Amino acid sequence: MSSDAFYLSVKEDVDAIIEEFGTQYTVRARGGEIDPATLKRTAGATRTVTGLVDAQDFTATLGLATNDADNFARVSQKSMLFTAASALKENEEILVDSAWLSLNKLKVLKPANVILLYMLDLIR
Repeated sequence: MSSDAFYLSVKEDVDAIIEEFGTQYTVRARGGEIDPATLKRTAGATRTVTGLVDAQDFTATLGLATNDADNFARVSQKSMLFTAASALKENEEILVDSAWLSLNKLKVLKPANVILLYMLDLIR
């Protein structure tokens, strides 16, 4: 079995797991698109992709840089996995928990030239 054939079979398994346990997310081009007729920026076309939350962490950071207990911030971090068919790009953004978030921390798992999945770490 060639490495491509092996990874294609792994991709089928990964896709099946994400499809079974995942949910649909909306993706659009970051910054929208320019309407050539009006030269105004529009929200742009959206598309749906399938993904799932791999890990989630909520922490409260106290004091930040000032060591002031009254000054704190809540930080949320999620790791997400998406099917290879999602074809995500770094110049896009995704709607997660009612907020549009950048895909600038996007990673592709691509052994032997076969995309298995997309990984994304989100920090808010």
